[in-house]
Amino acid sequence: MYITRLSLRALLLHLPSPSFQFSRSRTPTINTPLHLDSIELPPTLTDLDLTVNRLSELDSRIAHLSMLKKLSLRQNLIEDSAVEPLSRWDALSDLEELILRDNKLAEVPDISIFSRLLVFDVSFNEITSLEGLSKASSTLKELYVSKNEVYKIMEIEYLHDLQILELGSNRLRVMVNMESLTKLEELWLGRNRIKVVNLCGLRCIKKISLQSNQLTSMKGFEDCVALAELYLSHNGISKMEGLSALVNLRVLDVLNNKLTSVDDIQSLTKLEDLWLNDNQIEILEAITEAKMDANVTANCVHPGIVRTRLTRDRDGLITDFVFFLTSKLLKSVPQAAATTCCLATSPRLRNVCGKYFSDCNEARTSNPDRAILKLRDCGLLLSCWSLQLPLPMFIKPLTTF
Repeated sequence: MYITRLSLRALLLHLPSPSFQFSRSRTPTINTPLHLDSIELPPTLTDLDLTVNRLSELDSRIAHLSMLKKLSLRQNLIEDSAVEPLSRWDALSDLEELILRDNKLAEVPDISIFSRLLVFDVSFNEITSLEGLSKASSTLKELYVSKNEVYKIMEIEYLHDLQILELGSNRLRVMVNMESLTKLEELWLGRNRIKVVNLCGLRCIKKISLQSNQLTSMKGFEDCVALAELYLSHNGISKMEGLSALVNLRVLDVLNNKLTSVDDIQSLTKLEDLWLNDNQIEILEAITEAKMDANVTANCVHPGIVRTRLTRDRDGLITDFVFFLTSKLLKSVPQAAATTCCLATSPRLRNVCGKYFSDCNEARTSNPDRAILKLRDCGLLLSCWSLQLPLPMFIKPLTTF
């Protein structure tokens, strides 16, 4: 038998042991860690998954798996001393993916022996510094160090082939040492303390996340001409600017900032999703004032009172009687969807924006002077989807219930 992949994920939940704890309300669990002594590790293995087994040390037999390409030790109890043997196991030099996520590491392990490493994940540990990454192979394409205690970006300059860099949920204050990462496509820096964007002209980058930082400006993305997704929610940004060069942008998330208007998006003809809720934008007509060349429209729809099965758990004589009396006043599901479908397909409404509709007709709000709705008060989510139809292109309007 030629076995190439062996998954022992959460095996501790299935091995018999005197320390089994049984409960009617819980799945049986084992308090003792998995011991691999009784499990054969075929030398033909290319993929070994030991996720969630409460391992505190590595089985020495792994050192002889010369064909191993992927090793996952995710969610165990491995500390720095336990992972040290890896740096001396020459037979594993062709390893391509090493997952040490969610353990008890305080330092970046020595991975210099893995000359063909492509993926390295040490997220959810207790690492305070990236010192040691200089020993990683220059072939590395994906590096994950999220949810640690890292305070400075360092020792990544020579990782010229890096495509994904994940450093979210750390203690970073500045963006540095990334100018040589010319092949970087995804950069995830959410939940840090970054105040200024410094991307050093990364022209190939397609996704950037800087959510939950301390940004007050959107400047710094001008050279990222390939950027398709930009996530900047939960910052202190007060003005939309520096977006005109991002002609490939499809997703822009600026929710929960301090924006008062929608600006600088006239040239974003590929924009599909625009997230603006929880800002200080007073009315939806701000979208109209932006004069978006992509013909994006945003309108509000009231479906009416709909005859649904929401009360199915309360079926009974009284419920049936009330529904019988009010049935003539309720709309069926197709009738309730009619207004939405009308706005999404009617050619006569193609350029209508910032209006309120009910029963397939434009209606007035309870406070006409305030136009439609306060985005700030209702936390309205603006999301526009581009539809590819044989008809002239239009943008599906906003629908709220």
